[in-house]
Amino acid sequence: MSEHTHDHAHSHDHGHTHDHGHTHHHEHTHSHDGHHHSHEMSMEEKITTLLKHWIDHNNSHMETYQSWAQKAEDASLAQVAGLLKETAEASGEITEKLNAALKAIAG
Repeated sequence: MSEHTHDHAHSHDHGHTHDHGHTHHHEHTHSHDGHHHSHEMSMEEKITTLLKHWIDHNNSHMETYQSWAQKAEDASLAQVAGLLKETAEASGEITEKLNAALKAIAG
């Protein structure tokens, strides 16, 4: 199985929604004994790629929530800080489930 990764790092200091869905086609080519072959990623490869991306992406958001929770706390916005901390914890639980799915697909 070939590894296919996406680097996706970002930081947001303003509120907005965004979609990072990946619906594009991935095709990999390789050669054996002078013959050229092309094949589409298997479902397991696609899901593995997406799970790794989602884990990284979710962890990035979790770090952002934690950072802003601290900023809210420093600004005496205790309720907001508490809610952002809860959001970060929920994101951690999501990452745990995504990691479990990655482990399950790896066998």
